[in-house]
Order: sequence, then C-alpha cells, then structure tokens
Amino acid sequence: MRTARITLIGLLIMSGAALGQTPLPTIDGPESPDLADAVRGYIVVDRPVGGIVAYELPECRAHVVRPSGAGHAPVRSVSGPDRRGRIAFIENSLLEKSHALVTIKLDGSETVEVLRRPGCALWDEVIGEHLALAPVKGRCAFVSGLSRRQMHDPKALLLIGSLEIWDVDRQEHVRTVSDVLDQGVSWFPDGDRLTFVKLMRRDELKEMWNSHDCAAGFGAWREVPVVCTHDVEKDVTTVLHVGRHPLITQDGQSVLVQGWDLSYLRIAADGEESEPVRWPGNWYGPLAVLDRGHVLYLGLPTTGTPPTFTEHNSPLVGPKPQGTIKLGELNGRRFFTLLPEIDPRRKISYGCIPSN
Repeated sequence: MRTARITLIGLLIMSGAALGQTPLPTIDGPESPDLADAVRGYIVVDRPVGGIVAYELPECRAHVVRPSGAGHAPVRSVSGPDRRGRIAFIENSLLEKSHALVTIKLDGSETVEVLRRPGCALWDEVIGEHLALAPVKGRCAFVSGLSRRQMHDPKALLLIGSLEIWDVDRQEHVRTVSDVLDQGVSWFPDGDRLTFVKLMRRDELKEMWNSHDCAAGFGAWREVPVVCTHDVEKDVTTVLHVGRHPLITQDGQSVLVQGWDLSYLRIAADGEESEPVRWPGNWYGPLAVLDRGHVLYLGLPTTGTPPTFTEHNSPLVGPKPQGTIKLGELNGRRFFTLLPEIDPRRKISYGCIPSN
C-alpha cells in the first residue's frame, strides 16, 4: 500500500481526519463458524511499543509473548512461529540508531539476538519491511542495503537490495542473492527453498503472458516484478511468474502471486499451471493459504458490526478504520471472522506448529 504525500499541513489535517473517520466498506454475511476447524496455529501481532502478542487458533486465545514498553524497542517486522515455536522479528532502536534480528519463543523465553547492525530500520533504508522465518531448519530471510528505483506509468517507488539468508540457530550468514525487490519473501515447507521478487525485462518474459496474467497492471514498465524460487543448498534461482508478494501455500504445491492491484493467481510450484483466485471481503491481502483451500487474510468488517478505529494516532492524520482477520474459501463465498479488530499499521504473521 502507498500513501501519497501532501505538503500543505492544513489540508493534511482536514482530509486525513475526514478520511480516518470514514468506516470501511463491509461484506454481507452470514458467517460460517465451522471454517475455524480448518486452522491450527498462531497469528502473531506486534503491539506499541515493542510488544508482541500471539493468538492461538482456532479459539483466538491471546498470549503475551513480549510485553509492551519495559524498555523494549519498537518492532519493525515479525515472522513465524516456526515448527519449534519461535518467532523472528526486527527490533529497531531509534535512540541507538541500530536494528537487530531477534528470535523469541511463544512463551516469551529464549530471547536470542541473531545480529545487530547500525542504521535505523525505519528511515535509513538499511533493511526491508519483509521478514520470513522458515517453518523448519532455522533459516530466516530479509532484504537489506536498499536503493530506490522510481517507476512511471503507473508511478511506484521500488526498493531493491540484497536478499540475506541467515541460520538463526548458529547465528551465521548462509547466502546472499543480489538485486531483490522488497516485495515479499516466502519459504516452502522444507525450509530449503524460498520465493522472492526481482525486476526482469519485459521482452524476456513474453511466454509468461496470458489472458488472466498479473502483468497487465504494470503498464509501460520496461522491467516488471517477477517471482522467483531459490534453492538455498544448490544456490540455484528459477523464474516462476510475473507478479509480486508471493505466498507459498501450506502444502508447498503452489504459490499465491499478486498483480499490480488486489488480483491474485495461484501458480503451481513448477510454474506449469495457473488460475485466478479470490476470496470474500479481501482488504489488505492474505496471511497464509492453508490446506483444503482456505485462506487467512486481512478482511473487511462484516455487515452489521460496529465500525472501529485505531488508537495512538498521529495528530496530523487522526484515527484510521480498522479491519478484521478472516478465514475464507479460495474461490468460494464462505468466511468467518477470527479477529474482529485489527489495526492496519500492525505487523502480522501466521505460523502453524505441531500439536503436542
């Protein structure tokens, strides 16, 4: 999502406040509570300042992983939990002008600082906003050392850097892939392969064009975002499909890919087949694609529920409408609200761990 800059302070105050108090559109019910039986895992959400909460599904019981305040620095991004119940997050210290990759268990124990580097993660473009902890093998990936690339028609400011892969158990660097867009990283279930996004020349990708492609929205760009897979052990990269923000399905058989707008394709992991997919009341996109064709996503409120707005707001912008976290059917109509209020500014991830 992109927010336009407005230089006139008065206009910003008036228009921001007015927009912030406008409720979101809603999606008509009825809801399907039986869908909750399809999900077992944790939704992880950051809290101001520096807090982390995990919601255990399907009941949505809240567990405080890291309390807010208590001298903690703000959380820039979060991922997990993995199969060992660990969460990875980027902690950003504004006072020290440094950032760190940290892991912590769901019960709040075993906090480990994997690395710390100089530079503010929010303003210095030293690290991207996307973080991905593999389900197994303790591997974590992020994009660092960002530079800007301005695109036109349509306009977009892209951030490009180096994809770093780390072993959080050994606190060691594993691999670097250059020239990667900060537009999403996702791991396959085996922890050996992951997806990322890079720019490629349009004339090299003609065979990927089809009638329901994600490519149409990129307009006159000579280079377009392309989802690639990378085998960490073999250090081999394979081009998969035009698009961005890849998300590996829980079974590892396909990849969800986003176009310029909120259009999505489900691509077979080998790139041989693709189909357009949608789900009811999508707002900010998917968090996970589960088994049996269910998707966990940031969704619109259900019709009839009272609108809610954010707290701890900038005086220049004011409160913003809150959405929900829903579970729905891919290419279906049924859905169920798991969390009825979610602040769009929060960092959110999902992970499925084995039952005891």
